[in-house]
Amino acid sequence: MKDPNQHAKLTPGARLVLHRLAQSVALWRPGEPFDWRALVTGLQRYAHLDECAVYGVEVVGQSFALSQFENHGFYDADRARLGMAEAVGVGRPWGCFDPLHPDAAERNNLQYIAGPPAAWLTDNPDPVVVKVMHGFMVMGVGFKPQLRVLLCDGPNLLAWLGGTTSRRPGVESDHFLLAAAEVARPRLRWEQALGRATWSWAAVTTMLESLGRPAWLATNHGTLLTANSAAVQRWNSAGREFRSELAQVAAGAPRPGWQVLRVQGSEGMPEVLLLLEAASAVLPSQISALQLTPRQHRVAELLVTGSSNRHIARTLGCSEKTVETHVTAILRRAGVPSTAAFAAAIAQRHRSSPSE
Repeated sequence: MKDPNQHAKLTPGARLVLHRLAQSVALWRPGEPFDWRALVTGLQRYAHLDECAVYGVEVVGQSFALSQFENHGFYDADRARLGMAEAVGVGRPWGCFDPLHPDAAERNNLQYIAGPPAAWLTDNPDPVVVKVMHGFMVMGVGFKPQLRVLLCDGPNLLAWLGGTTSRRPGVESDHFLLAAAEVARPRLRWEQALGRATWSWAAVTTMLESLGRPAWLATNHGTLLTANSAAVQRWNSAGREFRSELAQVAAGAPRPGWQVLRVQGSEGMPEVLLLLEAASAVLPSQISALQLTPRQHRVAELLVTGSSNRHIARTLGCSEKTVETHVTAILRRAGVPSTAAFAAAIAQRHRSSPSE
């Protein structure tokens, strides 16, 4: 069990290693490589282990894989990595614990495994057992006893931390391993949350594109994070006044013609703002000057807002080919080569209009 005073029971050298590791965790930034060598070398020296390792377990649905592996003390580090990847990559429960559903009593607690299950020592045809046994042999550890902690965030497995030993280590080893686990766990938790956020970000990007109108994401401090292609087109075609107005909306200033939705973050992520330019931002008087047909006029209004041909077709209930025909006629009438140039020309006419 964890001891709140375990740091006080360590030698000065062991406490220094943990202090430096804690500093590294505090200074780490997402996207930067993290050096686990100080941790595993500390395990060998202060937990008195023969071969030490920390490896991440990436769990997706009902499968899992090795996400990272740092080791020390193995006679061949490359073979150790290969053996670990082979053992972990079986894709279902293996070894002396279940990576998909670690037992509650094992989470974040010290475990001493004296040897493999008795069933492993018989002629077991189970392909999972055979795969794991072969992986252990490749690593060069055979079935040596293990001292380990399963680092978990709630029921979710983050990593395995520990090593093998030729003899049962003493109390100091237990205290150092548990203390090291508590220092390393926040770093692993942040990395896992970042991975989930990355997947969420991909979903958000897809969602923004599906809106079919200019849309921006901003922090609650006014910093623009990303935008869909329609918003990029709108930005490129607009002038300084529009960009200034967008910045004011992102900073929280109420502006007519804008819709702002607050999206509460999760997994430690901050709140973000979804900024949508309302349909009233369309400039009908400038479009009317082109003397378009009613249908072409409506298509032109949607073009100015940055809508794609597909979105226009869905809005008007017609095919994309029909929309393309209307767009070609509109661009010819306006004397411009592209929809971006058309939006820019309409915006310029709006700014030059004395009635505005």
